[in-house]
Amino acid sequence: MISSRYRIVILFALGLVSGSAGSAEIYKWVDEKGNVHFGDTPPPDSQLETIEVEPVPSEQAVQEAKDRVQRLREYEKESRENSQEGGQREDRDPTKQPAVGLTTGAGCFAFLEDSWGGRIADTREQVSRKPLSDNELRRIRSLFRALEGRPGGTMEEITCVGPDAEPSIISHHFKIDLHAQWSSDEIFQIEASLSGRRETRAFPREFYYFLVSGDGLRFRKRGDDHWFNLDQPGNDVETLSVRNDLLTFFWRQGGRVRRANVFSLQKTGRGFTISEFFYVQGILSGTRVWEIGR
Repeated sequence: MISSRYRIVILFALGLVSGSAGSAEIYKWVDEKGNVHFGDTPPPDSQLETIEVEPVPSEQAVQEAKDRVQRLREYEKESRENSQEGGQREDRDPTKQPAVGLTTGAGCFAFLEDSWGGRIADTREQVSRKPLSDNELRRIRSLFRALEGRPGGTMEEITCVGPDAEPSIISHHFKIDLHAQWSSDEIFQIEASLSGRRETRAFPREFYYFLVSGDGLRFRKRGDDHWFNLDQPGNDVETLSVRNDLLTFFWRQGGRVRRANVFSLQKTGRGFTISEFFYVQGILSGTRVWEIGR
């Protein structure tokens, strides 16, 4: 099974799976002197922890990704020129519609550099966690407390396949049930159970973990209920908006392929809207929008 995040990359036609070498198992263990080791050949009878390592894309896959970015940029330029010539049209390309839930994001194939007020740089560098003020802490905790419980709703998942594909976007709808609670004084957990027509989902449940402290915000998304290593720098995020009714932050994933994700939790009159935006090589490759009711 392939998680939805990796499926987005595949459907975006980067070709990273077919052209990449398989990833070996990497383990973490502690010897009798308390020293921490990493490697693929741990000593026998040692207590191991498997480290998640993503496969490295091939040179061909990277080149294909660059070519695709160039074609998308040409497509974006042509679309803008047609829009300027024809003005606002009722039959405009649905792939250029803004994503549901937030107006600061954009529709399929939009460029990261043109979205979010230019506040997210398109790089491979992981973000550095920044301290939260007492006021920001209060607002985040208040927003999470309002979400606590077992609300339900729906989720729409949009995959941006490509402007030259048919269809260019694929949409799936799911029914969702949430269980949101504080696991500790600093850790807030959202468990999402998904049901729908798409039977090939890798995980029928997803878990979102938030570490909230004055030192900053950390976030981790998993397919199981284990939040170990949540306090590691690789889970650092940078906040874009911290209000009484809105929390928006982003994080990056390193590697040869640039990837950035934006997450937003917004309190509405009807309940909550959770929005996720997935960028690959600086281009929006998919969105997920959760409409949560009370």
